[in-house]
Amino acid sequence: LFDSKAGFCFQIQSWLSAFRGSWNLARKVWTMILKMSPVVNDRDTRPPITPLAIDQEIEVVIGPIAHGGHFIAHALGNTIFVRGGITGERVIIRISAKRKRIYNAVVSTVLDASPDRVSPICSSSGKCGGCDFQYIAPDVQRQLKLQVLQESLVRFSGLDQEQIQAILPTEIVLLGANAGEASRSRARFMWDGQWNMRGYMNAELIPTP
Repeated sequence: LFDSKAGFCFQIQSWLSAFRGSWNLARKVWTMILKMSPVVNDRDTRPPITPLAIDQEIEVVIGPIAHGGHFIAHALGNTIFVRGGITGERVIIRISAKRKRIYNAVVSTVLDASPDRVSPICSSSGKCGGCDFQYIAPDVQRQLKLQVLQESLVRFSGLDQEQIQAILPTEIVLLGANAGEASRSRARFMWDGQWNMRGYMNAELIPTP
C-alpha cells in the first residue's frame, strides 16, 4: 500500500493535518452560530441576590411547607425557611440564622392572616423549640404533616406514585377527644426551680406551663 516506511509516515501526517483543519473550521462555524443565536442561561433570569443580615426584618409572602416545622419564602433572591407562618400569609419576618446559602427566620408580625390561624393553647408556643404548629388549626396541621410525608416518599423512597398512595392513609383517625394535644413522644426539659425548654435555635430557657 505504501512504497516505504517514510511514505507511510508522510500519509499519516497528511491525514492529521486534514483532521486538524476540519476541526478548526468546525470550531469557527460553531462560534459564529453561538454569536448569532445567544443561549439564555437560567442564571441570567434569576433575580439578583441581596445578602440579608441577622435580625433584619423583611416583608414576605409565605410559600409551601417544608420539613421540620418550616415554610419556604423568597426575598431579594434568597431562600428562607420560616417558622410561624402559613402558606399564603403576608408577614414580616426576622432573620435568625444563616447556613450556607439558606436563611432561617421567624414571623414577627402577621399582616394578612390565614383563616387557618388559631390562638395557641400554650403560652410558650413560638418561643421554645417545642410544638411547631400550635398556631394552626389541628385538622390543617394533620394535612400539612401528611403532605410532608408524601413529598418525602416521592423524593427519597424510590417508590412509584401508586405504591406511595397505597402507603398513605385515606383518612386521618383521631385517637381520643384531645388528639393532637400533649402528644409529644419525646421532649427535653431543663430544671432551674421550674421546668424549662430551650428556645428555638438558641440556649435561652423558656418556662413551660
